[in-house]
Amino acid sequence: MKLTVGQYQQLYIIAKSEDDELDKSMQSVEVITGKSADDMPLNEFNKLSREMVAAINSQRLNTKPVSFLKSGKKLYQVNYKVGTLRAGQNAELQHWLKDKDWIQNMDKILASIVVPIKSYLWVKLPGKNQSEKHEQVAEDMQSVDFSEAFGCVVFFCKIFAGSINGILPSLAKRMPKMEREKLLTLQTDLMKIMDGFTTQNGLLT
Repeated sequence: MKLTVGQYQQLYIIAKSEDDELDKSMQSVEVITGKSADDMPLNEFNKLSREMVAAINSQRLNTKPVSFLKSGKKLYQVNYKVGTLRAGQNAELQHWLKDKDWIQNMDKILASIVVPIKSYLWVKLPGKNQSEKHEQVAEDMQSVDFSEAFGCVVFFCKIFAGSINGILPSLAKRMPKMEREKLLTLQTDLMKIMDGFTTQNGLLT
């Protein structure tokens, strides 16, 4: 069973909720099947619950970066070149990455580092990342394979954290103290994200 980013985000929220286990199971089955658990025969619900738990627990997260992510018929290229990011993209990433529950922002993080692939006859060329289309692209990112998306975010965070570490010494004298502190805070947040890439019961903690 493959999970999309959107499905994983919903399961993550359910797992963190204070609902009782039966309610969590019902909500999770509904996320995976798209059907109301209330209307299911009990034997079907129990079977789906067991299959869902087994599939989630056996899910192998991809920690290797992929170059492309597919959302339906749309293709996006992942940009790992931090130096080519626009100032707007950098601001977006700092905003979405500082949240400790970054999984809930995963679609938005991805939307800040991907570019759409445009087809011209038989030629496919990368387009541009545009801030005004961020929300639309984030919605597309909810449909991509979670395992592949996970590897992209892990790899990008490593590069992003490394780039901050590399530029801080040269900017130390020229950058205002407040701005340096913001960069240091972002770097700390990125390291926390990478340190938190563990799994428990199939869901990230």
